[in-house]
Amino acid sequence: KKETEQKGMTKYDQKMQKRQEEKAKAAKTDKREKWIGIIGALIIVCVLISFPITSYIAANSTYITIGDEKITRVEFDYAYNKVKNDYLASEEYEYMYNFGYDLNGNLSKEMFTEYLTWEDAFEEKAVMALAEKHAMLDMAAEEGYTFNTDNNYEQFKASMDYVAATAEMTVDKYLRYSYGGYASEKRLEPFVREDLFIEEYYAHLKSIAE
Repeated sequence: KKETEQKGMTKYDQKMQKRQEEKAKAAKTDKREKWIGIIGALIIVCVLISFPITSYIAANSTYITIGDEKITRVEFDYAYNKVKNDYLASEEYEYMYNFGYDLNGNLSKEMFTEYLTWEDAFEEKAVMALAEKHAMLDMAAEEGYTFNTDNNYEQFKASMDYVAATAEMTVDKYLRYSYGGYASEKRLEPFVREDLFIEEYYAHLKSIAE
């Protein structure tokens, strides 16, 4: 029947019908692409919204508890990466590296012992370091020891500025690279100041012992 109708149509009618069919097809394609675009935009918005939320949780919520201390993800990552970075800069690792042992990859797949990965080992060391740090802070508080870390922190900040500039990075980007994806200068400042304070407290205890 359709073929009969086609034969009864003029060339003009056939051309107009074809144009209408193509227009309808194009409208359907545009509608589909529009929805794909809307869905894509929603995904991007969700990612942009979720990152600040995840970042806020990492900086403000308890990640682990050590004794009575509530440790955030930012503080734990900072301790973990300090332990890891110190080891990768050690003579022991340099010796191992010269014999082909490389720990710059995925540490969750590199075995430290038969049962522990290097990631497990660094996490254990980070927990121990955090426990020791908070114990020292408690000791200093009980003793009434105080120290203003402003000058020391300014020196640390100047050092970070120089290293980041040398690496052609912003300071925050360098800190994320060095101390975890949630790190920033503002977020790490209290933990860096605690480290600087403890260094001075150690020196204070040493001077008393001598």
